[in-house]
Amino acid sequence: MPDSFCIIAIDPGANGGIAWNVDGKNYCVKMPPNNLVIKDFLRDLSYKYKLIEVHLENPSKGGWGMKSAALLFKFYQGIGFIEGVSYAYDFKLNLVDPRKWQKAVGMEKKPKEPSKDWKNRLKVKAEETYPDGVPITLWSADALLILSAALKGKIV
Repeated sequence: MPDSFCIIAIDPGANGGIAWNVDGKNYCVKMPPNNLVIKDFLRDLSYKYKLIEVHLENPSKGGWGMKSAALLFKFYQGIGFIEGVSYAYDFKLNLVDPRKWQKAVGMEKKPKEPSKDWKNRLKVKAEETYPDGVPITLWSADALLILSAALKGKIV
């Protein structure tokens, strides 16, 4: 097992992503489609790297305006699953409120700003932050910005 330190940032949910940094190199993938694939993905990282730190987005004020209780339940159930897997693999876990990482990267949602406009601004910020070829999409932008805040030590 290598001695490399791996920092992982997770934007949970169907439209989220996972970003990670090892030895200064950044990677990202779309959020896996189900818990089994998420578990296998994190297990594979646990085999590759000796020290792993996970920064998992966990909104404390509800799931970003989700309209139904069923969607909200599923969303937080997913967060709880990732939290449990992280503990099972002995990862250091940091639950991150979205406002905290957004502030750390210099972003703030404008009052009454449409979600689409906000997400596009986050994507532009991620493109400015990661000009090194890592794929920047609407699904990867938040995870990459959480990673940026974690690498700066501003959300631990």
